[in-house]
Amino acid sequence: CPHPPLREDILNTLKQNSQPLLFHEAPITIYPDLSWLTLQARRILRPITDQLRARNIRYRWGYPLALSITHKDPHIQDCIYSSST
Repeated sequence: CPHPPLREDILNTLKQNSQPLLFHEAPITIYPDLSWLTLQARRILRPITDQLRARNIRYRWGYPLALSITHKDPHIQDCIYSSST
């Protein structure tokens, strides 16, 4: 496994690059390695993310476990759930 700063540099470069990463002309996607606990917590939050998707509400995952929600509806403000709070 690459040294963590190098690993982060690679992931950041891939996020910023608009060209797909190809392997033998097939596009591939590289995801960060998440701990078992983070994956479990995301599974627990799946009903919430399912409802967000059903309502076309955008969200994104933060690291290590944060859920950031943004919506144009004035009743829904930008909000963040974080396991550290």
